[in-house]
Amino acid sequence: MDVVEGLPRPPMIPVCQRCRHRKQKCDSDIIGCKPCMRSGNECYVEDPDTGRKVPRAYVQRLEDHAHSLRQAVRNQTTNQQSNDLSVPAIISEQRPKAPQAPNRRYLGTSSGISFIEYAITFAKTHKILDSSQESSQVKNTTNIDAKQLIKILSPSPAQSNLDRETVSRLFDYFSITQWYYRIITRDEFDHHLSLFFSDVSNEHADSAIVVHTISAISTFYLGAIEGNAMASNLAELQYEKALHLLPTILPYRTIETLQTILLVLLYSFLNPQKPVTWHLLGAALRLATFLRLHEDNAATDSTYSAKDANVRRNLFWTLYSIDRAVGNTLGRPTALQDVDIQTPFPELNIDGTQDSYPAANAAIASHCFQIRRLQSEAADVLYQKIRPMAPDWPTDIQQRVDQWLIDAPMSQASPQMQEWINHAYYNLTMFINRPSLISATSSFEGASKRSFASASKVLKLYAQMHSRNAIDCTWMAFHWLFLAAVTHVFCIWTDPEIRITADWKEINEDLQRTRMVLSAMVEHWRYGKRILDIYCQLCDGTIRLFVQLVPITVGEQNFEQKPALQDPTDTTEALGINPAPPLTELMDASFQFEDVLMNDDLDYWLDQPIAGFGTPGGPDLYSGANDVGSELDPWLYRM
Repeated sequence: MDVVEGLPRPPMIPVCQRCRHRKQKCDSDIIGCKPCMRSGNECYVEDPDTGRKVPRAYVQRLEDHAHSLRQAVRNQTTNQQSNDLSVPAIISEQRPKAPQAPNRRYLGTSSGISFIEYAITFAKTHKILDSSQESSQVKNTTNIDAKQLIKILSPSPAQSNLDRETVSRLFDYFSITQWYYRIITRDEFDHHLSLFFSDVSNEHADSAIVVHTISAISTFYLGAIEGNAMASNLAELQYEKALHLLPTILPYRTIETLQTILLVLLYSFLNPQKPVTWHLLGAALRLATFLRLHEDNAATDSTYSAKDANVRRNLFWTLYSIDRAVGNTLGRPTALQDVDIQTPFPELNIDGTQDSYPAANAAIASHCFQIRRLQSEAADVLYQKIRPMAPDWPTDIQQRVDQWLIDAPMSQASPQMQEWINHAYYNLTMFINRPSLISATSSFEGASKRSFASASKVLKLYAQMHSRNAIDCTWMAFHWLFLAAVTHVFCIWTDPEIRITADWKEINEDLQRTRMVLSAMVEHWRYGKRILDIYCQLCDGTIRLFVQLVPITVGEQNFEQKPALQDPTDTTEALGINPAPPLTELMDASFQFEDVLMNDDLDYWLDQPIAGFGTPGGPDLYSGANDVGSELDPWLYRM
C-alpha cells in the first residue's frame, strides 16, 4: 500500500498546462500555481486518464467529493453493524423482504414509447401483429459494408475546416431551420466568429464550440435535403470537435455556457448514434436552475439591461420547450414543475432584438412556447398526477388548445412555420385524447374520435412535408411519426364506431403514405428499419382483420374497401374492450436508460437487453423469440 491505513490518499497535482508549455517549475498549490496566479491566468491541468483540460480547483472538488463518499460509506457500515447486533438472527430470518422502491428515473406511462409498446402488445394479443408473416417491404439483398462506405465518404480532418464566409452563410441557414429555438442572435454569433478566426482562437473554447456546432447543424440539414453523404459526414466531424471542447467550459456557470450547451443539445437531436441527449439536457437544466432563470431575477436586478433580461427569458423558454418535448418522448421526469416557474414569456419590443430575431419570427416563437406550457399541464394532470383533474378540465384544456391555434399568427408564418404549428396542435390533441395508460377507465367522451382524427392529420402533414423534400429525418421526428401511426391504427382496433363510420379509402391512403415516408426516413437512419417492418405488419394485420378488398372490375387496380364482417365469436370482437392496461404492468415495463446512457460503443448498444424484458428480476411481458422488446431495442437505445 502506498498510503497509511486510515489516512486519506494525498492528492496528486499534475503540472499545469501553462507551466508545461513554458517548461518552468510549477508548484502544487491546490487552487492554482503561483506563476499563473501572478500573471492573472486561470490554472489549467490535464486529466491523465481522459485528456480533459480542467481548472486545477476542479481537482480539489473531486477530492472533497471522494472524501464525502468515503465518509458516507463508513457511516453506512457503522449503522448496519449496530443494527445486526441489536436484532436477533431469528427475527431477521423471518422478516419479509421490503418491496422494491419504484423506479423514479423513468416515467414510462407519460411517454410515447410506453404507449407504442402497449399498442404492439395489444396487437400481438389480438392476432393483429403476426410475427410469422413476412413484411410486405422488399428485402434488400445487396451486401454493403456500411463502415467501409462511411470511411470512403468521410472527409479528412483537414477538409473539415470551413472559411469565415461559408460559416456566416451557414448561420443564416441555421436561423431559418431552427427558428423556434431562440438561443443565439446574429450579433452574438458574429462576436464568436471573430474570436474563432482571430490569432488567439485557442483561448476561446466557447466560440469554437458555437462555430463548430452551428456549422454541424446547418451542414447536416443541407446534406439531408441534398442527399449528400459527404455533407452529413462533414457535420459529424464538426460535431466531434465541439464535443471534444465541451468539457472545458462546463465548470463555468454563465449564460454563455448555457447557450453553448443548448446548441450542442440541438445537434444531439439529429444524431441518434451518440446517446448524450439526456446528459446535455441535465447539464443545461442544472445550470439554468443555478442561474435562477426560472425566477426571472434579472427583471428586478438593476445590473441587467432590458435586453439582457430578454436574452435570459429566451434561453429559459427554449430550454423549457426542449425539456418538455424530450420528457413526453422518452418519459423523462421534468426538472422544474410549472408551479415553480415565474419567468414570463420574452418581450417582443426590446430594442435591438428585431435585427437579430425578425419581429414575425419572434412573435411566432413566443407563441410556440405557449403550446409547450399546455403540453406540460396535460402531462401533469393525465400522466404524472401532479395536479388534480377538475370535472371540466378535459373540455377546458381542449378549448385552450383550440384557441391557441386560432390565435397563431399564421399570416406572418412561412410554410415551414405553419406546418410546425399544425403539427404541435394535432400532436397535443392526440396526447390529451389518446387512451390513458394510467386510468383504469377510458378518458372522456369523444376522446377516441379526436385522437384518431388528430393522428390522421399528423400523418398527412408528414406526407405533405415528404412531397416537397422537407421531411425532418431525426430520431425525434421518427418517434413522433411512429407514435401518430400507431395511435391511428390503435383507435381503429379499439373503437367499433370508428371502424363503421370511417372512410376506409382515406385510411388506406394514410397507411400507404406513412409507409412511404417511413421508408424515406429509414434511408437516413438505418436503425429505424425494424420499426418500419413492424408498422408494415401492423398495417397488414389491420387490413386483414377489418377490411375486405373487393375489386370493382378485373382490369382496374383500384379497390373498393369495406369493413370486414366479424363473427361474434371471433377473437377480434374483443377489440372493442377498454384499452387501458393495469398500472402495475406498465410500471414494471420501465426502461433502465441511464445505466448505459453514456456508452458510445455501437456493438455494446446492440448487445444490451432492456431490464424488465426477459432479464433477471424483470417481468416477462412477452413470449417468444420475436418479442416487441427485442424489436424495439436498437431503436430505443439510440435515443
